[in-house]
Amino acid sequence: MASRLVFCYGSLMHPHVWARVTGQQGLRVAHPAYIEGYARHPVTDATAFYPAIRATGNATDRVYGLAVVISVDDFQTVALLDRYETELYRRESVMVHILNAADTLSLARLPALVRPVAQKAATGDARLFPPLGDVYVWAADRARMDETTDWDYDAFVRDKFGMFEADLS
Repeated sequence: MASRLVFCYGSLMHPHVWARVTGQQGLRVAHPAYIEGYARHPVTDATAFYPAIRATGNATDRVYGLAVVISVDDFQTVALLDRYETELYRRESVMVHILNAADTLSLARLPALVRPVAQKAATGDARLFPPLGDVYVWAADRARMDETTDWDYDAFVRDKFGMFEADLS
């Protein structure tokens, strides 16, 4: 089966959010990964609990997250993700770098709550995956992002996830 990657850097890293949005219950195939030339920031709207990324043009900037593997012809999942992300984001194709277990420094940059799953998944051979994946990039006004800080997944899960999950209903 041919596959494609969806790079998740925010709420979609959480397995419950992925399942709720895509309708895919059970185990998803996800690998620790990063993309270069982007920065992740919190969205500053009063009820926003989510991040956004923007292109920086600087190859040393990295956003760490999970590369979720879906079938190359799974257009239904892509349509559901497009609807979830709304017009605030635009889907783009980016180079996704899959991490391996030996890359402990990069694995340490993943959110603490994602690390245990990521370390188990980091045993795969990155050459088995397509180099390009889909990512959702902020398309709305940059003034709605706090560009002075990175979005914190662990704080999101600890402090905001209950409210966020209620909003998904």
